[in-house]
Amino acid sequence: MIAWTAVMPFKAGADRKTRLAQLLSPAERLALSDELAAHVTHCLGAVQAVTQRLILSPVEIEGYDAVWAKDEGRGLNKELDVLWATKPTCPLLVVHGDLPFLTAKDVIALIEAAELQGSAIAPDRHRTGTNALALMSRKDFAFAFGPDSFRRHMEALGNNAAVIVSDGLGFDLDTPDDFHDARLHMNIATYGSRP
Repeated sequence: MIAWTAVMPFKAGADRKTRLAQLLSPAERLALSDELAAHVTHCLGAVQAVTQRLILSPVEIEGYDAVWAKDEGRGLNKELDVLWATKPTCPLLVVHGDLPFLTAKDVIALIEAAELQGSAIAPDRHRTGTNALALMSRKDFAFAFGPDSFRRHMEALGNNAAVIVSDGLGFDLDTPDDFHDARLHMNIATYGSRP
């Protein structure tokens, strides 16, 4: 079995999920963000191939069965580049912490595809962003999270990455539309006290 290191970026502080401000109070946004991150961490922990879990965050986060990797504020892509260059963490899995429908099966599918093809990518449901990456080797790869990241990551990987599409990997909860869609399928009815 190949041992994988999984990194979950986590935005600490009170400004999480600001695009949901019209629907949720600040306390509700923080609680939702924590709940989603705990779910993703749990899914990663249920995968035998994931032998180390890192939470990339500016401050140490308690209550998660994972190792803290300090985010120095250089931007997500630079932080991931530095993390991968300075730690013997290869192969590497990066999974965002706001995937409410993620399952261990989704993570296994991503890892298995990367082991066969060298890399695997999970686009968001709009096929513009990147929700997860699995990379077997560093090569000359540079992370490109942000606007249009799916296309930019595919170009960086030479368009050779396996593309894994599933509800669990594709649905990230960022916008009011995402929130409304998620409420149809999961128990987040306690959130949304704002009119």
